[in-house]
Order: sequence, then C-alpha cells, then structure tokens
Amino acid sequence: MGYTRVSTEDQKNRPEDDRARVTAACVAYGYDLVEFIQDIDVSGKTALADREHGRRVSDLIDAKHNPWADIIIVTNLDRLTRESEDGMTLIRRMIPNGRRNPVRLLSLDDHIDLTTAMGRFFARLRVLLGEFERELIGERTGNTLKHKRRTGQVYAREPYGWDHDGDGHLVENDAEQRVLAQMRDWRAEGVNDNAIATRLNDQGTLGKRGGRWQANTVYRILKNADEIGAASG
Repeated sequence: MGYTRVSTEDQKNRPEDDRARVTAACVAYGYDLVEFIQDIDVSGKTALADREHGRRVSDLIDAKHNPWADIIIVTNLDRLTRESEDGMTLIRRMIPNGRRNPVRLLSLDDHIDLTTAMGRFFARLRVLLGEFERELIGERTGNTLKHKRRTGQVYAREPYGWDHDGDGHLVENDAEQRVLAQMRDWRAEGVNDNAIATRLNDQGTLGKRGGRWQANTVYRILKNADEIGAASG
C-alpha cells in the first residue's frame, strides 16, 4: 500500500509525484502496489486515524490477522505524522513485537527499518527533528506576521474573519466574525477541532474561498484570529 498527504500550505509536494515514486519503488523491489491512498489539504499535525483516508492506513497497522497489505510505502515519514507524540505512538504500533504478520514501513527518503533497534532509534529521532523544524518555521513565520500586524502592513491573502479595505489593510468581516465566535464557544465547551469542522460542514458554512472545513483548517484559523486580535488589541 502506498500513502501520501499534502497540506493546504504545501506548494512543493504533489501527490502524483509521490505516487510515481512509490510505484517505481514497487517495481524495483518486486512488490505489488495493491492500493495508493492520498489525503489532500490535511496537516501533518492531524493524527493518522483522524484523516479521511489515513484512517484506512491506521486500521491496516492494527490489523491482527491477514492484513490486506504487508508494507506501507511513503516517500517521507512526515507524510504519516509531523507530531512527536503521534509519531512515537505510530512507531510503537508498527514494531513487530511477536506479531505473526506485522505490517512493515518503507520510507523512501528516510530508509527506516523498524525491525532493528537502530532503525527504531532513527525513526524516533526523525520524528523529533521533523517537529522541531516545523516549530522553528512556524516561529519565524509568526514573528514576521506579528510585525506586519503591528505595523499595519498589507496582507497578500486576507485571513478568515477579515477582508481587505481599499488600501489592502484588514477590516473585520461581520459574518465571518460570528462564525469565529461560534467556533470559540464550541472550543470552550470542549468540542475538538475535528468535531467543529463537522458541525460547520453540516450547517452549510463555507470556508473563506468556498471550501469544506477540516480539523487543521479550524486549528489554523482560530490560531490566526487569536494572533491578529492580540496584535491589534
């Protein structure tokens, strides 16, 4: 089985490229590619089991007897996870531990082999480094955005809850601000981001550009809204 994931912000990775690489690897190793699964516009922070198609991969990992595939092939470990806690759990689930037909992982860029102690160590290290890299980029991006908000600089793309005025600066969008308020209320009640996305989709609320809601979209929009409010307040 092959798997890939791309996020909304990911401009350089294309699912068709990953599919081509996975297919080539199957030919090289003599494997039969029984299925190729892809999640589009899904953040690596979303747990594998919470993704629309990734949950099928998660089910395969936990299959006790006669799984429909015996190898999961990805181009890079970050297609499966970019969160250290989720990554560590995923690695533990894929360690053979005496299972009769354990599902193996083949990560083309990382050359990870979970059947050896060194391979498991490297996999854990790769997960930690991936999260560190993502947090570092996020920190730098956040500092740049905060500076723009404080100085009133123009946004190339208006965030949810705001529109551009005639000069390109941000002004509140009343309808979207009401949706943001509802999302915050749900969060305060303990509703998780995945359930919030489901509620918004069920009630017919569209995203900024007409798309459907997903958990990572809810997380990002609320985070951006809080940062804008803090910078302007």
